[in-house]
Amino acid sequence: NNTLTFITLNDTTDNYTVDTFPNGEHNMNVTCWDWANNSNTSFTLNFSVYTRVPTIEVNWPLNNTNSSNDDVLFNWTAVDYSNNRSLKCNLTLDSVVNKSNLNVTNNRSYTVAINNLDYGSHEWNLTCWDYFNHTNRTLSFNYSRGEGPYVYIITPENATLNVSNLRQTVEIQATELGRIMYNLDGEGNFTLCTWCSQGKVNLTMLSFGQHKLRAYIVDYSGNLNQTYRDFWLQLDTDANGTIDAHDNDSDADNIWDVNDTLIGNTTNIATNIWNLSMMVNGSLNLSKNYTGVLQINITNASYDVIVSLQHNFTNLSRLVLANVSVEVEDKNDQFGKVVVRNLEPFNGTNKTVYVNVLNSTHGWVCVKDSNPGLNTTLTPTCQGSGEIRVRCNGTATGKYHCEKENGKLRVWGLSYSVVQAMCEENWSVGSWSSCSDSTQTRTVTDSNGCGTELEKPATSQSCTSSSNESSSSSTSSAGSTSNVDEKVSMIVGEVKAGDVKLVELNAEAIGVESVELKLKEDANGVKIVLSKLSSLPANLTSPEGKVYRYLEFDNQNLPDEKIEQAKIKFKVERSWMNSNGFNSEDIVLSRYSNNAWQDLETKSTKLEQDVVYFEAITTGFSYFVIKGKAVENVQTQTTNDTQQKEENKTKSVAPPATKTNVPIQQKSSLNPLLIIGGVAALVVLGVVIFLVVKKFTKKDEEEEVEEEKVEPEKPMLQTETKPMLDESLKNEEAKTENTQEVIKENETVKDEVAKPEINVQEVKEETPPQSPNVPVKAQVVTSPLINYVKQMRQMGFADETIRERLKSKNWHPDVIEEALKS
Repeated sequence: NNTLTFITLNDTTDNYTVDTFPNGEHNMNVTCWDWANNSNTSFTLNFSVYTRVPTIEVNWPLNNTNSSNDDVLFNWTAVDYSNNRSLKCNLTLDSVVNKSNLNVTNNRSYTVAINNLDYGSHEWNLTCWDYFNHTNRTLSFNYSRGEGPYVYIITPENATLNVSNLRQTVEIQATELGRIMYNLDGEGNFTLCTWCSQGKVNLTMLSFGQHKLRAYIVDYSGNLNQTYRDFWLQLDTDANGTIDAHDNDSDADNIWDVNDTLIGNTTNIATNIWNLSMMVNGSLNLSKNYTGVLQINITNASYDVIVSLQHNFTNLSRLVLANVSVEVEDKNDQFGKVVVRNLEPFNGTNKTVYVNVLNSTHGWVCVKDSNPGLNTTLTPTCQGSGEIRVRCNGTATGKYHCEKENGKLRVWGLSYSVVQAMCEENWSVGSWSSCSDSTQTRTVTDSNGCGTELEKPATSQSCTSSSNESSSSSTSSAGSTSNVDEKVSMIVGEVKAGDVKLVELNAEAIGVESVELKLKEDANGVKIVLSKLSSLPANLTSPEGKVYRYLEFDNQNLPDEKIEQAKIKFKVERSWMNSNGFNSEDIVLSRYSNNAWQDLETKSTKLEQDVVYFEAITTGFSYFVIKGKAVENVQTQTTNDTQQKEENKTKSVAPPATKTNVPIQQKSSLNPLLIIGGVAALVVLGVVIFLVVKKFTKKDEEEEVEEEKVEPEKPMLQTETKPMLDESLKNEEAKTENTQEVIKENETVKDEVAKPEINVQEVKEETPPQSPNVPVKAQVVTSPLINYVKQMRQMGFADETIRERLKSKNWHPDVIEEALKS
């Protein structure tokens, strides 16, 4: 060890003693020289000195442990100081070596099991030795096998507790290792810790008053035991020992509670936020008596806003801060989170929260906008009950918005609030393979590695050998450079053949409400993904007509051949329809299939002030467009309607059919005078028929002139024409009777001439109300319009006739349809 020691000797042996050799590795050699300074050195000898015995640390079971397990796990850690070598250990149980010569790795925990341990008390210890036989032994430990395991609630105490907020500490211990769980007020079982004997958690109670806490322990063998505790929380806002129920100024702000609109301070808010602050109308002074609708901001120690809303401060809506809780994610959580209880915004306003971004891939949020219970954990896919996924790009999802702002996710439109950040999937897609066995495939990769597949693009699609086998060149990013504006997905799960499965998509920003599935065969693991596109892929042809929206329906585990039908329910804004000259009959959903666009059976189902609702039936999913029919089709339809109207009009004024059954007798003795009289009678009959037809034709023309004279700005009044029409009907019937009398006077006519057929509907028809002098898009169904429809139906008119009459008065087709449905 580089130490020089001088010894004088000649052909003799001598010993040299070192009194304090330190533990560790050493080496030595000997160098000698004579008086002539000739020298020589021996070889180097390496040796080790270890005098320290191993140490043994018992991990489990602890001394005096009581367990119900018949199989006991013994766990310890042994440390060797002789160059990190492994050790040997014996386990002695009840003075007998039970496990011997166990190879234990240095400084690593070691476990051995003893099975079928008898009931009663037992004594055990460990003996371990190192490479140099340095030995150590532990003290003896007591272990009892009996009933159990046992679990104890340490806090809260079984008592009435005066507290200043709702956040309380729950601590539970068990007599042995296991899974410790708790249940508070019946709201589910929560795991406190696993493979532990003690755990602690800070919980926010939902209210003051009585509570029941249950604690459970499940040991290694699956044995279960439990205990419970009742406790009461009484509010003492200022912690002066007098509960609020007996305190006139519970927050000690010198404002009596009956007049105080803000009771408490930030210490009364249940929170896990360090140094939380609250500002009202920009002021940190919470001892003032605020009135009116004012802004509230709750911030952290850096004055970063966490919650922002408006509150109406009155005696009837006073804000008691001890009822409020504001919590964010814990330090071990992977996603940012904000939970707010009992702090709702003023009517007509909404709440805004700011969620921490813990990872750059977090670009979505999951919102559960309901009054939070104890369990505020949201599902990883945000598809649990009441959960809504919102993209943080500023676009609305229903009433909720989210956008990235100063390193946080700003979410607004909330009433209550449980909001948690989500990983934003970012799919890169490869090119479609060539068509093989009527199928194309491609690879897709989520570059953000979210672990979810909410917006995973399709990896296969059906094809034909003659189809265009193309897609994007190499790869494209579905999260940034794709043509997807909005996307929503829904896991449907299992769908049985013949059952009708309603899939609520809630795609407000896309305009699609739901899909109703009916399958030919069972399907499992079904998932539907709906995307709103800014444009169609380049390899698709453009559809005819005016496009309102491009859509893509994707699915997983649901091939088209299993679909009997799918009913898609969607809506279109009336402003778009009016600006493009479309009515509800012109709107159609078209699907791209077999390299062509196919219009689907589409019908309107409901009319509202701003939107019209439709449904269409398809037998498969692919690309779709919502569109108005092509202009030429609309013109053709209009022409056909006009022609049909003219044909109906012509039919209504056509001369009545006349039957004249005058047999011609082939007798040579026929009287010529009779023949002349018959001819004269026919002439008279023809004149009468001509006058009747002329009368009806003139009447129709007069009615049309009267309709044109109606002033457009007049309100829709029901014209009372029924008495006049009844009188006209009597006149016409009288004329008919006169005609028959003339015919009967001619005795040469053997058969009775048929009575002219009068179009009673045309005679009795009410005059339709004129449309109001307002823009077409502003028309609504009115009482006069409904009355007109009812009266026309009572008189036997068909809906088609009523529809044509109202169209002639410039009523909007959608309003007409609503009136006919009433």
